[in-house]
Amino acid sequence: EVELWIAGPLALPPSLSSFGTRVRRFPLLDWRRWFELLAQVDINLAPLEPGNVFCRAKSEIKFVEAAALGVPTVASAIDPFEQAMTDGVDGFLAGDTPAWITALRRLVQDSALRQAIGAAARGTAEARYSPAARAGDLAALLPRLLAPPAPTAPGMATAQQNGSPVISRAATHSNDTMQSQETVSAVGLLERISDHAPAAADTPLTINWLVHEPFPGSGGHTGIFRMIQHLTEFGHRCHVHILPVHFMHSYTPARIQAYIDQHFMPTGAIYHRWDGTVSPADATIATYWMTVPELQKLDGTGKCYYLVQDFEPFFYPMGSEYVLAENTYRAGLHCLTLGRWLAKFLHERYGAAADPFDFAVDTTIYYPRSVPPADHPRVAFYARPSTPRRGYELGMAALARLKAVRPDVEIMLYGAEKLNPEPPFPYTNLGILNPWELATLFSSCDVGVVFSLTNPSFVPLEMMACRCAVVDLHSERVEGLLEDGVNCRLAEPTPELIADAVLDLLWDRPKRQAIVERAYEQVRTHSWRHSAQQIEDVLLHHAPPPEARVAHGEAQQDDVATLVWEIHQLLDARKVDDAGVDALRSALYQALADKAAVVQQMRQVEARYLAHQQDAPGAAVRATAGELADRLLEHSPAWLQGATPLAKLALDTAPFFQSFRADRSHLAAVELLFAARHAVHTGLIQITVRAGDADGEIIASRALFPHDIQPDRPVRVSFAPQADSYGAAYTVSVGTLEPGQRAFALWQYWAPQHDAAVLWQEGRTLNGQLAMQAYYGEGDRQQSGRHGPAHWGAPIRTAPDAARVAAIGMAQSVVGMAGEAQRLTERARGEYRAKGVRGLVDEMANYVQWQLNRRGGAG
Repeated sequence: EVELWIAGPLALPPSLSSFGTRVRRFPLLDWRRWFELLAQVDINLAPLEPGNVFCRAKSEIKFVEAAALGVPTVASAIDPFEQAMTDGVDGFLAGDTPAWITALRRLVQDSALRQAIGAAARGTAEARYSPAARAGDLAALLPRLLAPPAPTAPGMATAQQNGSPVISRAATHSNDTMQSQETVSAVGLLERISDHAPAAADTPLTINWLVHEPFPGSGGHTGIFRMIQHLTEFGHRCHVHILPVHFMHSYTPARIQAYIDQHFMPTGAIYHRWDGTVSPADATIATYWMTVPELQKLDGTGKCYYLVQDFEPFFYPMGSEYVLAENTYRAGLHCLTLGRWLAKFLHERYGAAADPFDFAVDTTIYYPRSVPPADHPRVAFYARPSTPRRGYELGMAALARLKAVRPDVEIMLYGAEKLNPEPPFPYTNLGILNPWELATLFSSCDVGVVFSLTNPSFVPLEMMACRCAVVDLHSERVEGLLEDGVNCRLAEPTPELIADAVLDLLWDRPKRQAIVERAYEQVRTHSWRHSAQQIEDVLLHHAPPPEARVAHGEAQQDDVATLVWEIHQLLDARKVDDAGVDALRSALYQALADKAAVVQQMRQVEARYLAHQQDAPGAAVRATAGELADRLLEHSPAWLQGATPLAKLALDTAPFFQSFRADRSHLAAVELLFAARHAVHTGLIQITVRAGDADGEIIASRALFPHDIQPDRPVRVSFAPQADSYGAAYTVSVGTLEPGQRAFALWQYWAPQHDAAVLWQEGRTLNGQLAMQAYYGEGDRQQSGRHGPAHWGAPIRTAPDAARVAAIGMAQSVVGMAGEAQRLTERARGEYRAKGVRGLVDEMANYVQWQLNRRGGAG
């Protein structure tokens, strides 16, 4: 029920479009209308970009405006707001995404808190920002701003300052107004202050990362990007250099970012395709053994680190690659290791300096899902044949023994699209799943089996967080993380003992439940944010002092000159911009008015046309014939999309319902195909998407005018991405809002295309499903499901045999030709005498369907 109101020409990200009317836009307003609008909101948002000198120089006016109206504010934790607000007293300061979410959730859910914070903010505004309170401050400040610069300080007319260009306002504009002169003096003051300002203690680090080309489902890359994401949230500048291997040789930085955003996560980092160079940094981090030699060739890297998440020589048999990977631990790099065992091992064996960071789990993703319980035991196994350390063959042997003892156990495999060698028992392979889909899988299983023959995997903790009992291998590598009989079962690496451990958990339900609950409580305290803070602590400990960091030097050299230039550009372009905005606003209003007039005219034409059709001679006959045609269309797969047969469903006020099961996480849109039925179409069509069955919660609803529909072209209904959609049921309903309209038809696939697809109308189950496609993902990074129509988007054409047979069948039924036609005529007469017109219609539809099936029209 929360709405987001945006005032002014702000470009919104595509992801917000899925919220539809819950995001409201308002034009740029004058101050009176702005206050009228602001008085209607419950919470004011004031975001500014952290670390940006331009934003740090802004005023706290957005807090003051809302405070004057008693509206609470959530603002970025940046200089102007930190000086104006007291966090948690008269507003909330948010320094990162979790802080924004926490503050907004508190204010949205607690109306009393909103009122209290708003009242305190109004008190602050009255005490510190009223004209009386500010007059004295302004009187003291003006002389300082307008005073001539000190002789030793650089002035605005200086053309060069320490090798950096400075824009000369006096040299380029000789007829400045008094306002511009005062602005120039203020900018000069800014320059003088910035030249001698000390570096802030929280000056961010600039960090280069060398990352081997990522691939979907890679746990190692997930770990790298997760740490980068958190360090970026902490305010550090991360530059990620991707070393191409297979397919990224021609990728642009934007395409690399889109790929990582889609297959892993948005990180906030700046991406580069590797060209053998990096920009100056305070630290540079290699993340895989093949990136270490590249790091050693670089200059200007700052301190060099090696992020080690596994003992990578074990990825290979003894040979050249094993030795080359092992040599990287002797390169003298400071190692940041996942887990304490690996830090100890590298230090003792290779003398490497090593600091560990803890294993953790993202409990915002991995938590117990509400999934329907199965009527049989389910066991999940991480099956990745291409990765030897995952022990695929060992797992297959253990699971084969398990199935021999307990044939009722369902084996759920995941981690690879293809399994070679093929498992020697019945199984379900789910392929590569994203984190949300994994959480649903783990929540649905009684036991999860996962091996890592080198450093421990993330997976055991993720299973535990979903209340799935874990079976792993006994090893010194898991000491301090996994404990047999306490938070998991650990087995010796033989098929018999692994199977016995799984059987023990399946047979002894109380033991399994106790292990599950202890494990769940333990992992709730593990946080990847804390792990990232451990890495940050190491980087800061060895980092240059704030005044020697790259970010401080860049600010000293560039930011002030850039800020001065931007101020002058804004001053010079203000009148032009104002005129342009006014012109655009006028054009927009005129376009909206024109569109409204066209819509009204179309509705009037439709109403007159419909009235004429209903009153014209023969209307009753046409209605009967229309019913006959509708039934024939419903039972005639006379069209093809690719090789998929389609029929038409005539729409009326009795809606069609289409249920299906989502096969990915983040369901975000559905598309439907409509078919033409009339020369002119009339009436509104309502599409509704619900979670669950036909009585479930509405997650999207859209009303379509005829001009919103192009026949045979997808019509999309978007909504907020449903993060937990994987495996969940959804229902789409489509119908007209007004009776007696000349509505479009719906295309219908003659066979189901989606998982668990069921189509019905008024309690009657129909063949196949609606011609529909589901889309998953966020923003512009959406993809279709794992299952669905194979030829979505292909042109629709008439099936050669189906159209001819349907036409012959109708002709024979009407004219009663000799032979077969005579028999049909007699039968039609009998049906008419016994059952009336409706019985005759049913019999004709059955005949057409029989002919289509007999002659292959349905295939």
